[in-house]
Amino acid sequence: MDTSEFFKHIKKDSALPDLSDEERVALWNRIVSGNRRYDRRYLRWSLIATGAAASICLALLLRQSLFAPPEQTAPETNYVAMLQSVPAAASQEVRLVLPDKQIAIEGKDSELDYSREGEVEIRSDKGDVTKAEKLQSAEVFNQLVVPFGRRSSITFADGTQMWVNSGSRVIYPANFGSAVREIFVEGEVMLDVRRDARRPFIVKTRGMDIRVMGTQFNVSAYDNEDVARVALLNGKVCVVFAEGKESVSLSPNQMFSYDGQALTGEVSSVNAEDFIAWRDGYFPFKMQALTDVLRKLSRYYNVRFTMGEGLSRLSCSGKLHLNDNLDDVLGILKKAAPIEVKKESDTTYIINVKP
Repeated sequence: MDTSEFFKHIKKDSALPDLSDEERVALWNRIVSGNRRYDRRYLRWSLIATGAAASICLALLLRQSLFAPPEQTAPETNYVAMLQSVPAAASQEVRLVLPDKQIAIEGKDSELDYSREGEVEIRSDKGDVTKAEKLQSAEVFNQLVVPFGRRSSITFADGTQMWVNSGSRVIYPANFGSAVREIFVEGEVMLDVRRDARRPFIVKTRGMDIRVMGTQFNVSAYDNEDVARVALLNGKVCVVFAEGKESVSLSPNQMFSYDGQALTGEVSSVNAEDFIAWRDGYFPFKMQALTDVLRKLSRYYNVRFTMGEGLSRLSCSGKLHLNDNLDDVLGILKKAAPIEVKKESDTTYIINVKP
């Protein structure tokens, strides 16, 4: 039996797709080479065909598992449509969006604590405590909207903790299902995921899926920025990107930067502590572009900076304590970079390079 006749029989007996001519020749050579180990007098051609079919199945499964995105346990959720249903700028307060109502949370910092029964307790830095009704279904989604100048945190029912930075939104089920724990993030969050071998934790953004079991990491994926980043503090994560066609694994103190326009990414070594420092109220930077520093301050304090010509060429190093007085913070920044700051209003500043 020659190669073409053999594959004709295999194709007839299975629903497998066609292999290329190169794949057929390579597979046939492997089969022939393997069969030489045995006494041909005792080996039936039917066993060769069965083994070959199994080899084809294995080859195809490996090819699919390496290059195809992981199978979904449920129909794909349209998170973007959920985002669009709740305007981000509708309020200057943190909002918890439930299926039937919205809860405004006063104060600059707030905490949400979910019980295993799906009840949520909301606490603000003003001392207010609010409780929302039980929502037990994994198909019922909540949305946390954190505007500029505000921060929040969530403790999920499984013990996972998440800190949500300014100008961010998170969509998550009222109660995680039995197969997977999945949330959607637009903006910046830091997660401390409680390990659960039966239910992996997936953080989805517009361009990436971050898959973990139990670990600490930071995700920055603002919709108005071209590059999204994942910085790993400890544990291990797998990032699936390029529309599900590629993936990369990270080890502690590694960062993955993803360009959503070019669909390309790269891994670099970093001090991951620097990328979660915002959670504790300070911002370290080392030879970082001044425009990036100002962009982060703009989100954190909910102000607008008008940046003069030449700022994009400046970089600086230092550490800013993010207290309530932005003028003090900008005063420290002026010592780290040759800039002039003019305050036009409580929410508008003009930044220029010193002449």
